[in-house]
Amino acid sequence: LGSIAEEDLPVVIFITAYDKYALKAFEVQALDYLLKPLAEDRFKIALDRAIMHFKNKEESGQDKKLKNLIEDYQQRHEDDSLVQNRRKTQMIVKASGKIHFIKTDRISWIEAMDSYVKIHLSDKTHIVKASLQSIEERYPGAFIRIHRSSLVNVDSIRYIEPYYNGDFFVTLDGDVKLKGSRKFRMNLPEML
Repeated sequence: LGSIAEEDLPVVIFITAYDKYALKAFEVQALDYLLKPLAEDRFKIALDRAIMHFKNKEESGQDKKLKNLIEDYQQRHEDDSLVQNRRKTQMIVKASGKIHFIKTDRISWIEAMDSYVKIHLSDKTHIVKASLQSIEERYPGAFIRIHRSSLVNVDSIRYIEPYYNGDFFVTLDGDVKLKGSRKFRMNLPEML
């Protein structure tokens, strides 16, 4: 860390068995210093502090560099089957100052809202900055588009009812009824 330029320093939490390096850690601007054996409550405090650090911080050059680094990593490892498998079964959502790991099978449907989407679970919703198209591409086979503003989880569909002029209604678990447009009827050829 001492060899990294100050403006390029990442946010660091040290976890070590040695308390003698704590002063050095804070000299290189560490966010926290945890000693082993690690207590779960102490780890949670450090993690909450890191989350608050990012939540309260406006998007700076460092944040952009981190975001670019993550995007670069994901692109370079797109063919890695472990990364692909994790991406298909779990959605990572940053909302309410927390990072949520949501299994895709818990998501009932996703609604477009300008440059955001509303992710509907059975018990709550999350609003995140994303597009329906990006979700379709990232989770192929998990969600299908039934309308220009709606994606549904294939496993949540209870039944489909034909409607006027090629349109249709999809009823999901929890008796959620959504209208599908004929333009996207081809996404459900076997069901219709």
